[in-house]
Amino acid sequence: MPAATNELVGISWLGSIPGLSTQMVATQLPADDTSWSRTGFITVALVGGSPNIYLPVKCPVFQVDCYAVKPGSNKPRWGAANVLAETIRYATLQRTGFNRLLSLTAGNVSYSPATVQTAYLTTEPRRKYSDVGDAWRVKVGLNWNSYRKVECTIVHCVDWAQAGKKKSNKTAV
Repeated sequence: MPAATNELVGISWLGSIPGLSTQMVATQLPADDTSWSRTGFITVALVGGSPNIYLPVKCPVFQVDCYAVKPGSNKPRWGAANVLAETIRYATLQRTGFNRLLSLTAGNVSYSPATVQTAYLTTEPRRKYSDVGDAWRVKVGLNWNSYRKVECTIVHCVDWAQAGKKKSNKTAV
């Protein structure tokens, strides 16, 4: 099973937020804006972060753009895009949505599951002007680690003496 990546974890965590879905999150906008005009869309790009040097925890920072569009209209949908950004902000403030196992898949490939311990905003949401749709941008930091299944055998042996004897006469495995 391949190792989890920062982008897969970011997309999966954002898609797991109540009110959002993994179909609304990717690294680029779909070409057909009518496919996401009802729900909005979120793009994720890795822009920085630094790995923990003492623990196996990754600490990426993502640029998250929240888009809303109304095909055939020039009227901006700033409010709808802002709601997506504020939904993400609210999720970072919740203390119950962390430390759950995220199943990671891309295409037909499954990756090692991951757990996000913390998520936080590194910037306030702000408007982003775009030709594709109206958007709000926010930067989100995550602290996460990956779980890999390791097969191992543990043998537990007990040796004891009975009836006051100093030498062992019973062994259990």
